[in-house]
Amino acid sequence: VNSLLDYKNEEVKFIENELEIQKQKYFKLQTFVRSLILAMKADDKEQQQALLSDLPPELEEMDFNHASLEPDDTSFSVSSLSEKNVSESL
Repeated sequence: VNSLLDYKNEEVKFIENELEIQKQKYFKLQTFVRSLILAMKADDKEQQQALLSDLPPELEEMDFNHASLEPDDTSFSVSSLSEKNVSESL
């Protein structure tokens, strides 16, 4: 029983660590999107280029060629909600 508890405790620690990593990635992406939106609103082409030339690694890894805009595509829904929240917080 103790070994099972130890295993589950390690599993929880691992998941907590992964959650923290994902939170950090989300914060970096949120900051990037906010900065890009502000540069676009200000029509600051130089700032837009600077941001786009130094994309966060999470965006570099994404494959946008196969992105689906279907209504049942949850990744689109989540990103739409995230973008909405970012624009509302500006």
